[in-house]
Amino acid sequence: MTRVQKRLKTLQESWDALQGQPYAQILRRTLLRDFARFLHAERSRKIQKNAQETPDELRDLDKKVDHLLEVELASRTFDALFANPWTLPRVPRHISQGILQSLGPEKFSRFDRKWEQQMVCDAIHGMWTFWNLDAWIEVLKAETFHEKLAKGLWPVAVVLFTESAPGGLEKPLLRTDRPLWKGRWVIACSKNPAQLSWNPRKEDGLDTEFDPPVWSPIVGK
Repeated sequence: MTRVQKRLKTLQESWDALQGQPYAQILRRTLLRDFARFLHAERSRKIQKNAQETPDELRDLDKKVDHLLEVELASRTFDALFANPWTLPRVPRHISQGILQSLGPEKFSRFDRKWEQQMVCDAIHGMWTFWNLDAWIEVLKAETFHEKLAKGLWPVAVVLFTESAPGGLEKPLLRTDRPLWKGRWVIACSKNPAQLSWNPRKEDGLDTEFDPPVWSPIVGK
């Protein structure tokens, strides 16, 4: 089984587990967003290594996923979705100006934020709220921290994107033992962060010497 086939199998299992769930739309959109990122990275890897799947085959799969960007997902089975996605109607949606201003319009004008735009629309439809999580982390463990955070929040919250937090340059970024970075995770939540079960750990890259992790609301219900 190839890497792509394994990832598709994992995607299907996660997809089927959300059947009938109240927030299936945004959660399934998040799964597709992450799969689209995987495909992009995999295409680059295949081109370099000339591995088993050809870039053209990956590109066809990428086109299928891209078509699903604006498709209603909550009631779709995985097989029906990928068998012939071209027959499924696309329903473009746009973030309202009020919420867009609160989130930062410049953050969604980037070409690589098209999935996040639709996830915001899903979150609004589901009456979710939007929060910033600011935290100091070890640079060398940034990927681990992000993965643990995403898994710890699922399925009651999803990470939209990550950026540098304001004020990060006011603290030393380099230390003799390990480099640090202050990041901001923009997150859509179905409940107040105080009710989330995520427990950040130092082993995952969190550093609390300067400041503890801080949640702050962006725009609410």
